[in-house]
Amino acid sequence: MRNFSVITTVRLALFRNCQLPSYPVSRIKLSSILHTDYHFEVIPGIKPLSCSFEETEKDSDAGTCFEKKLKFELSKLRPELSALLDRYAHNQVVAVITDANGYSWLVYPLIRTIKRSLPGTAKKANLTEVSFSGKGIWESPCVELDS
Repeated sequence: MRNFSVITTVRLALFRNCQLPSYPVSRIKLSSILHTDYHFEVIPGIKPLSCSFEETEKDSDAGTCFEKKLKFELSKLRPELSALLDRYAHNQVVAVITDANGYSWLVYPLIRTIKRSLPGTAKKANLTEVSFSGKGIWESPCVELDS
């Protein structure tokens, strides 16, 4: 089980633009994840203390799977950020997350969901919670960032 409560960077790409190995790996280079002419998009405006990642191993009669959940809160959903998140709506997504210690992890496959709170509610005004969740048969590998 992995659980990170301080995520500093979240990069996203569409799953169909990736060339991922068909076998489990423990490390992968960032430059080898995507097909040529594609790139990761960094989600701006994430506050490190509002972002978390959790990966849990679940056993069943069919075998083992890993449930993955990535959540973060945005206080202002600007039009450009909303457009960026809409590009990933209803698609399988690959995320590269970087924690406070500088380690990066490749998390896939994920699907996006958004919850918006009403202005003036008890929690926080105009808060938008974005979460990505999914299940995979392999644990998330560590990513070696390119220098």
